[in-house]
Amino acid sequence: MLIKFNSPDPLFEQKVELLKLQFRTGAASKAVRKAVENYYNLDRKVELYEGQIDSMQAEIDRLRFLIEINKESSISTKIAHLRSLRA
Repeated sequence: MLIKFNSPDPLFEQKVELLKLQFRTGAASKAVRKAVENYYNLDRKVELYEGQIDSMQAEIDRLRFLIEINKESSISTKIAHLRSLRA
């Protein structure tokens, strides 16, 4: 795939030069390609981590709910609940 773009912005040129140094290549196209690949990999990781965060948050909410129920329950209710877990 061939992608060409032109930017008169000197800051953009500096960014490309930094990418060339970071990825140890003399070619701007190779540096930009590696930067795009890195971005893609990071985006996949972010999606994975967001899913894990959602799952953990749901578990935290469930445990908070159980703590509240436990605080409000009488001892006999707690004992009955523990017995139901054994069955």
